[in-house]
Amino acid sequence: MSKEKTGNSPGNKSSRDAIRPVLFLLVTLTLSIILIILSTDLFIILHVLVGPLSTEAVAIFIFIISVNVAIAAFSIRALFTAIEKIFSAEGQGMIRYIVETTTNETKTAGPEGAGNKELFFSSLEVEVIEALRRKGNHILQNRLTLDLGISKATVSRVLSSLERKGAIIRVRKGVTNEVILSSPR
Repeated sequence: MSKEKTGNSPGNKSSRDAIRPVLFLLVTLTLSIILIILSTDLFIILHVLVGPLSTEAVAIFIFIISVNVAIAAFSIRALFTAIEKIFSAEGQGMIRYIVETTTNETKTAGPEGAGNKELFFSSLEVEVIEALRRKGNHILQNRLTLDLGISKATVSRVLSSLERKGAIIRVRKGVTNEVILSSPR
């Protein structure tokens, strides 16, 4: 049986947070289209009821329409950009790895963990795993921070996530931790 997990790192947004800008842009686009339609209807009704309108009224109408067209065009462009970012983040931000479980992992994971587990690693987790492989499958945590050029807190969060997934083991070494790749490949 396989189990899918996604990594939570600063580069990965939750799906709800990723959808918010899209919803905002959809509402903005809808409202600007409604205002264009209402303004045009009002202009036509006034023209039919009152007759020819003054140049000031026509100028105001043209201004309202042009502002709403600009808002609609901006919303459409931003909407396409936001949707493109969401799909590219889903496609490229996560890399699939198949991790074989050992007997110890099977004991801790329960019956669901038997066999192979499909795990998803964030791009930061992949960087950490690759850095571990380059350094002979073990490295000190403070050295990892320096090598990757990211903050201690970020490294700690990424390592905690990898530890939960069974990809690494942390062993206390003085004031730092030694990080060891669980199943070197």
